[in-house]
Amino acid sequence: MFDPQQVSKKRKLANASHHATRIKAMVTELMASPEKDQIDTVTVQEVQCGDPACAPIDTLITVYWNEGSGFGETQRGIPLEMSQVEKSDVEAVVPMLLPDYQEDEPLED
Repeated sequence: MFDPQQVSKKRKLANASHHATRIKAMVTELMASPEKDQIDTVTVQEVQCGDPACAPIDTLITVYWNEGSGFGETQRGIPLEMSQVEKSDVEAVVPMLLPDYQEDEPLED
C-alpha cells in the first residue's frame, strides 16, 4: 500500500545525503596539503542541541585523520541545518578542523 509519509521520509534522507556530500566536498576542497593528504574520512551530520544558548540544529563536521598521522579526529559544528550551510560557513570552520589548531588562536577575517 502506498504510504505518503514513507515517500516524505525517503525524500528527506536523500536531501540530507545530498547536503552531507556537498559539505564533505567543500571541506576536502578547502583543506590544504599536507593536511588534506592525511584525511581518512570526513563525516557530516545534523545534531540537535538541547542548550537554549545554541541553535536548535547544528551541522557537525568530523574529520578522521589517517592512523599514521597521530591526530585522531577533529570536529566542529556550524549552527545551521545542512541545507543552509554555504561555502563561507565551511571556510570559517576548516582552520578549526586542522589538528594543530589552538582554541585561543584568533581567526583571520
